[in-house]
Amino acid sequence: MEGFGIFILVAGLVVGLLWYVSNVAAQKDRADEERRRHEEIDRVSDICKEIMRQHIDVLARKYVTLVRKNEYGVFEFDAWNAEIGRYAHKILGLELFKRGITSLDNEDLILYAEAAFDELSPPAIEAFESAQSTFRDDMTGVEYEALVATILTENGWDVATTKATGDQGVDLIASMFDRHVAIQCKRHGQKVGNAAVQEAATGARHYGCAEAWVVSNADYTPAARQLAHSVGVKLLHHAELAEA
Repeated sequence: MEGFGIFILVAGLVVGLLWYVSNVAAQKDRADEERRRHEEIDRVSDICKEIMRQHIDVLARKYVTLVRKNEYGVFEFDAWNAEIGRYAHKILGLELFKRGITSLDNEDLILYAEAAFDELSPPAIEAFESAQSTFRDDMTGVEYEALVATILTENGWDVATTKATGDQGVDLIASMFDRHVAIQCKRHGQKVGNAAVQEAATGARHYGCAEAWVVSNADYTPAARQLAHSVGVKLLHHAELAEA
């Protein structure tokens, strides 16, 4: 009986030791898997930030213009959430796919896009809001034209104003070194359409300018963007002029 008791004791110790070794190995496997998961998250996050740096100024402008206080004083994010969702799906997802990252669903893409935006956007939002601080909703077209001219001059451009009548669709001619730009200024309360693009393109030819821009406080219609791409007209918000 004594020998049997010793056997049981030894067997119990062996089983306990095997359980301990197995448990330690399992914990190590889980820790290794968790480490690899975090490394992959960090890797994808870095790639997302690399991609979104190219678009952060536009995204910041969208954020500032789409997030609004309602009549109850509460910020509404629905329009911005829809915009970042579209960006994540159509732009970020495609760029990640090109880099061989294909395992993310739409929800994951949005989470990565939001995290990258939160980290990258503060300087861009501050710059946009600073430019916006000189803009007033009640500005006339002439006042808005003067604002655009001032911003360009502050950024090293020589700016000439065309005649108020017979200007061939161009409000300003901006020159810097060998660049000459015909600019149509549009202070609008709604999206800017094709007519402004056509006027800028025609005016650039009339004044012998190699570049044509439309500058506005508002966004542009899809048709205007398509036409601008076809005829080589750049569409800008006045907050983007410093980088133009």
